[in-house]
Amino acid sequence: FAILRTPGMTEHDFDKYQCSECAVVFPRGKELTARVQTWTNRPVHCLEGSFSDDERHPPVTLPPEFPNRILVVGSEEPRKGFSDFIDALAILEQEHPDFPALTCVMTGEEPGQQTHSHDFRSRFEYVGRINGFVEFARNFYLAIHPSRSESFGMAPLELILAGIPTLVSRTGVIDQLNLPEGWCFKPESPRDMANKIAKIWQCWPDTGLEITSTQDDLLKNYHISHTANLIAQVVQHTAPTSH
Repeated sequence: FAILRTPGMTEHDFDKYQCSECAVVFPRGKELTARVQTWTNRPVHCLEGSFSDDERHPPVTLPPEFPNRILVVGSEEPRKGFSDFIDALAILEQEHPDFPALTCVMTGEEPGQQTHSHDFRSRFEYVGRINGFVEFARNFYLAIHPSRSESFGMAPLELILAGIPTLVSRTGVIDQLNLPEGWCFKPESPRDMANKIAKIWQCWPDTGLEITSTQDDLLKNYHISHTANLIAQVVQHTAPTSH
């Protein structure tokens, strides 16, 4: 069987990697599942992301002042939205002269040539791929996930389970989590992202984000046991009969 994870997967990709030769395919997320079902007559089962109990950590203790060092999660791939975050930060600095200069720690390589007319007070630090991601992330009090497209959206949910307040784009399963409106923004909308960051800054440390209850929901609805049981049942049902 095959697990299909990339939200931008096309029918050409599906054929190129010979996915139809598998007895069953598990696309990640409902949107990708719906597309894959039109490409094959093989069994197709939606496979959501999942988490284990030991991934949960207590919420970080917030400082009284808005943090001047934040974590921006993604990669240099355009769909991960780094350029949208940079545009949002330009809006913030232009419209709010008292907005603090930030150190923005970006989990990826620096994107290709990017021009911007704004002279940033903030600076960008690209740290590549991080091993021990959760331990690294718990050194921050605010994270942002600016992605334009996700099949499920593991990274921001890992951050919330790690106890870190995380501003997220409305991609993947985010709309199913009942997060406060102030902690979600439209994908590919630097303006909406900037507005949400400004509100968090102005209200800090009263964030309005109930991390503990969101963690409860994540482990209730997306526990690793659900994924394991689904795969076991499907594979057992589709296994060839021995003679």
